[in-house]
Amino acid sequence: MKQNSLLHILLIWRETIIAIIFAGLGLNWILNSFGTLHTIGYGVLLTGMVLAYASYQRTRFKRTETGTGIVKFIEGQISYFGPETGAIFSINDIKRLILDKSKYSSKWIIENTAGYQIEIPTNVEGHEVLFDVFNSLEGFPIHKMLETLSSKQSIRTVLWQK
Repeated sequence: MKQNSLLHILLIWRETIIAIIFAGLGLNWILNSFGTLHTIGYGVLLTGMVLAYASYQRTRFKRTETGTGIVKFIEGQISYFGPETGAIFSINDIKRLILDKSKYSSKWIIENTAGYQIEIPTNVEGHEVLFDVFNSLEGFPIHKMLETLSSKQSIRTVLWQK
């Protein structure tokens, strides 16, 4: 299958598309019905809009899984297993998060409280779990991360620190 085919694009954006359709259903009920269904339409519309926004952010975070290694998140522990290195650490041990983008690759640099640096490519298998991990950090700037991640510039940015 060609990488930029319509089916491939629809699969990538499927959560956002479904949420927009859900919001559209609510809007249709608001405009074309009365009584209970009219009132329920407001809740469906609002829910669809919130889900569309959240799924849009997740879709912007996704990368093609071509990096080496695997990352998992189980019960508060992040596990990264790469070809040469690996680490298992708690989400509470994260002291600083840096996004290092170069012309050819990008990686997360996670500094923990013990003074170690863990380098995780942004496109490893299972990288989607990092969206939830980073989002759970207190005061984490999700918009800054998404802008930096989608930027074409080679840049090293401190996204968050305790």
